[in-house]
Amino acid sequence: MDKKLMLAVAGAGKTTYIINKVCTEYRKVLVITYTDANYNNIIFKLREQNDEVIPDGIIVYKYFTFLYRFCYKPLQKIICNSMIRFVAPIMMFVLFLQSTGILH
Repeated sequence: MDKKLMLAVAGAGKTTYIINKVCTEYRKVLVITYTDANYNNIIFKLREQNDEVIPDGIIVYKYFTFLYRFCYKPLQKIICNSMIRFVAPIMMFVLFLQSTGILH
C-alpha cells in the first residue's frame, strides 16, 4: 500500500482500518484528519494498542497543522518577499462595509 488515499463517509471504518491494518503493517504512515475529535480518537487508539506510545514512523496531523507545516511554512519567505498579503476575514468585512457606505 504505497501512497494510498482513503476517503469514505462517516462510520465506514476508516479509523479502525488505519489502526488495525495500516499502522501494524507499515513502518511509515502519515495520517491527516480534519476534525479535532477524530485526531484525538486516532491518537487514543494508537496509544491503547501500543502500550501508551505512538510508534516511530506513524505521524498524525490535523488538516490545518499539516497545511501550515508543509505548505505555508516552507513558502513563507517567498510569500512575504513577493508582497503577497492575505487579508483576514474581518478586514474583508470592514472593507465591504466601507464600500457600501455603511461604515465610514
